[in-house]
Amino acid sequence: MKALWAGNIVIGFINIPVKIYPMEKKSKVGFRLIHKKCGTPIEYKKWCPHCNASVSDEDIVKGVEIAKGEYVILEDEEIEALKPVTKHKIEIDGFVNFFEIDPHFLEKNYILVPNKSEEAYSVMLKAMEEKGKAAIGRAIIRRKEFPVVIHPYKGVLVLTALYYPDEIVEPSKLFDELGVELKHAKEEEVELAKLIIEQLTTKLDLEKYKDEYKEAIMNLVKKKLEGVELTERETEVSEEEIKNLMEALQATVKALKKKKKK
Repeated sequence: MKALWAGNIVIGFINIPVKIYPMEKKSKVGFRLIHKKCGTPIEYKKWCPHCNASVSDEDIVKGVEIAKGEYVILEDEEIEALKPVTKHKIEIDGFVNFFEIDPHFLEKNYILVPNKSEEAYSVMLKAMEEKGKAAIGRAIIRRKEFPVVIHPYKGVLVLTALYYPDEIVEPSKLFDELGVELKHAKEEEVELAKLIIEQLTTKLDLEKYKDEYKEAIMNLVKKKLEGVELTERETEVSEEEIKNLMEALQATVKALKKKKKK
């Protein structure tokens, strides 16, 4: 696997040489749109609806929309001049409690690997583990700048890119914008909901969650390659329709108690 970035984590006068590798693996099924008649992948042309014509790359410029249908055109040279230049260092501003960070601000994870010198990496990893702290700073990777937090995870250091505050939608503002107003929760219904939560409370185990859709698609591909005859998937329909919230809550509690007895 090729490193995305190499440089130093800088804490005061301490330099920790590292390389950055992606932590996530792509696991989605990649569909291509195919021409049914000849089996050729479909290509897309750049099209101007105003001129009703195909447009070449030479005739395309970049613009920022400032109002509905109004754009300010920016030249490639102007945009290029403003792009942050990749620095080969991540300057740490300080240390924080990782669990104080709102999880909704966590964007993407990267694994930090020591680059030639393991000593400084090991020292900082152990110190951060024992203090229960994470380093926060700013990084420019692939000419994109974002705030980052570096924290211990399963015996190594992981860098997590964060969203900027203005990139996160404030839920209450969205509710106001949509004109949504929450209704008063009935106490008896809340008590039943709490009982359901208690009954379903368990230990977190992400290993049991698998991409069943991806597995089904790949199984379908395999069967088609093998020439296996396919049958329609049966759809399960509940015999009893729950008519309102109270009935749904009561039915759920009853089912959970029955399951627990078994």
